[in-house]
Amino acid sequence: MAFAAGLMLGPALAQTDPSLRGAQDDQPLTVQGQVTLVPPQLGLPALQKPANVRRIRATPDAPLRDVDPDPNAPVAPVSTGDAAAAAPIGSPTLDTPPQPPRRRKRPEDDPYGPLGLRAASFLLKPSIEVDFGYDSNPGQATGKVKGASYVLVTPRLDFNSDWDRHELRGSIQGSYADYFGQNSENQPKLNATLDGRVDVTRDTAIDAEARFNLDTLRLGDPNAPANAVSRPLTLSYGATLGVTQKFGDASVRLSSTVDRNTTEGDPTSNYDAYGLALRGAYELSPGLKPFVEVSTDWRVHDVDAGRDSNGVTGKGGVTLDLDGLITGEASVGYSARQYDDPTLRDLSGLMVSASLAWAPTALTTIKLKAGSELAETTLADSSGSVNRTYGIEVSHELRRNLIATASASEQVVDYQGVSRTDRTFDATFGVEYKLSRAVSVKATYAYERLISTAPDSDYTSNSLMVGLRMQY
Repeated sequence: MAFAAGLMLGPALAQTDPSLRGAQDDQPLTVQGQVTLVPPQLGLPALQKPANVRRIRATPDAPLRDVDPDPNAPVAPVSTGDAAAAAPIGSPTLDTPPQPPRRRKRPEDDPYGPLGLRAASFLLKPSIEVDFGYDSNPGQATGKVKGASYVLVTPRLDFNSDWDRHELRGSIQGSYADYFGQNSENQPKLNATLDGRVDVTRDTAIDAEARFNLDTLRLGDPNAPANAVSRPLTLSYGATLGVTQKFGDASVRLSSTVDRNTTEGDPTSNYDAYGLALRGAYELSPGLKPFVEVSTDWRVHDVDAGRDSNGVTGKGGVTLDLDGLITGEASVGYSARQYDDPTLRDLSGLMVSASLAWAPTALTTIKLKAGSELAETTLADSSGSVNRTYGIEVSHELRRNLIATASASEQVVDYQGVSRTDRTFDATFGVEYKLSRAVSVKATYAYERLISTAPDSDYTSNSLMVGLRMQY
């Protein structure tokens, strides 16, 4: 480096200092004495920190930084010299403020998900699905049966408020299955929920829910009227009102419920239900909240007063949200019910409830569900039934717009007071191909099998359907 610098600077020095010249300009350069080459100083001059600057820490985890304790104190001027000229092109200088780094655009969670419609301060997500299929046993009957083709239409609307405080959301879904040539097996369904929350203070909230459900019973169901010639309609509707109070990481919620249940053509099955529940929870971490809950309820029948009853339930569980890996709620408890009619056997049993979603990978989701209840029945000599349901669903994205889903579940209905137990096993497999955000095509196969201890009650059903789903 020094030799190269001497070659470049030699001619210039020879022109200004005669002692560095040769006999003639074209003769080799002869250097007399000692020459010291000093490289030019490039970049910015060193900055000195003012004497009145001290170092503070903004937060416990933040790095130390220099601040001026007196914002009105004069600041010593800094001479930039030729720093701007010496800095390379495109480099920041003292005269040019630094530019903030560009933010990368976050990838969409679901590029094929619905965007929804804006209506005032609400986001609406409407959809409709039309399926054509074939069912080998549309009536879910025993013995020799006749299959039928059908069309299933399922409209749905989800909505949610977009407020800074409070919340209002809801869902309405209906469906109608029309079996060609077997109108007695047509199945209308409607399910609607409306949930609201009012934030009274930072630590106090009032929540409410209204619900409505319309369904049908198969003709061979033990709770169906004996004289029914087509699927009887079942109707249930009710409301919940609750208040939640937080005490730091702890919270207490008190709620009350009222519900109405009816079955078409059978007034003995109609009843009202009233309930109270108290839940206490403690947030160990943002994604882990254990809780305990006690509840009591009363059921009052329209006709058969002997079936009036009261029950009590206690359970403990946990609510999870582990960074999206595992979300949901699970609990275990015990429930007991006593009837006004002393000839009816009291009900009791272990209650297990769970609704968990596990995402082991970004492409796979596994859902686990479990439920237990002490249910009403109109079956003679039976006070009621202990119902338990367990299920699993696995969904995997073969491609971003190609999703395969498989599920399996079992329901056990154990009627108390009589020797009857019904076990229903369901399995489904489906594939959905999303053409765009708005349109997707689907294909689904479903298998259902009922095994009962009662004679002539078993049945098997297979169905296959393909359809088109449209959403916004």
